[in-house]
Amino acid sequence: MFATGLGSEGPMLVLLFAGCFSLIWFVCFVAVGVIVFVRARPKLRWLGGGLLALALAVPAGCYLAPGIQFRQQYGRDPLPHYPAGVIHEGMTKEEVLTKLGDPYSTYSNASLEFWRYSHYGRFGTVSDCVVYFDVNEVVERVAFD
Repeated sequence: MFATGLGSEGPMLVLLFAGCFSLIWFVCFVAVGVIVFVRARPKLRWLGGGLLALALAVPAGCYLAPGIQFRQQYGRDPLPHYPAGVIHEGMTKEEVLTKLGDPYSTYSNASLEFWRYSHYGRFGTVSDCVVYFDVNEVVERVAFD
């Protein structure tokens, strides 16, 4: 995902620091925006309103960005729901296709095949569901991240 040089915890640390920075940024912009909007001369109140609008627009953009990026990459939306309970062991490939549609990516070798589906997770994130098939082309297991 990210090349950070921090090992497997790297991407999570990068996101944690980015989240903390974004929260501090948001609070500062809201505070300065309110102060300017309330205390400034009427001709400068637009500046306070602009800071408030910017402080609200950036988190909204961050919430919407994963879905937009996903649609650009795959040309369609992720699954609208968490597919737990929809797919279970013993289902055939045709049954999985009927329930979830075409997978976003596939992998296969002599003894294993898996299909990756993506769905909306918490807070606008995109999470994966991987369906593993055995040599008989039936679901062996389902994994969620």
